[in-house]
Amino acid sequence: MSNLSINDIGSKLFSLKSDLEIIVYSLQKIRENGLGPNKMVPLSVIAAESKANSILNLVIELIKLLTDRSKNKP
Repeated sequence: MSNLSINDIGSKLFSLKSDLEIIVYSLQKIRENGLGPNKMVPLSVIAAESKANSILNLVIELIKLLTDRSKNKP
């Protein structure tokens, strides 16, 4: 396993952020439109959307931390 540079970590986090945004958007649309002919929304979709939003916010915080770290680098 190799060590990643700050830039590599940032790049991976931005990629993860983009993927999570797509997942959150998709779950939101499922929640809004329902599934199947009865337009039911499983509780698992609501829970998954909430969890995905939470993870997305954590990834954004990590990006901000690394950005601050890069700016203050000696």
